[in-house]
Amino acid sequence: MARRSIVALLAGEADQYLACAMVQSEQGMVLMPDVAIAEVVGWRNQLTSHVVWRERELPVFDISGGDKRVCVLVLHAVHRPAQEFFAVAVKTLPRMLRLSVEDMRTIDAPLVYPWQRSWVTVDGRRMILPDFEKLEKLIV
Repeated sequence: MARRSIVALLAGEADQYLACAMVQSEQGMVLMPDVAIAEVVGWRNQLTSHVVWRERELPVFDISGGDKRVCVLVLHAVHRPAQEFFAVAVKTLPRMLRLSVEDMRTIDAPLVYPWQRSWVTVDGRRMILPDFEKLEKLIV
């Protein structure tokens, strides 16, 4: 079975297409595989360090830039199986799209986040590609 990640897609190691989600962070659009998102919890008017989801208390990592109203997503923890899930606060609801290798290009630009893997362009739009291992380490 082919690896289902954006990095694998760019390296030519994944299926021809990958379903992705775009979400707004403080510094731009973040692109992530849709399989990383377990659930969209919804809007919160006040951000806290934890969110209760399905009777579990999950840590929240804020990439919204401190907005008053944020959308909380629950993500699967891949590199920290004991954690299982964590939440991320973003500025917008995820926008789903289907990408192919031809749709995406890696670009060389300074990274703006410690959890960022690289910058990519999709249809001429610059987007942030996250590094989930780094992101999960920052949540502890």
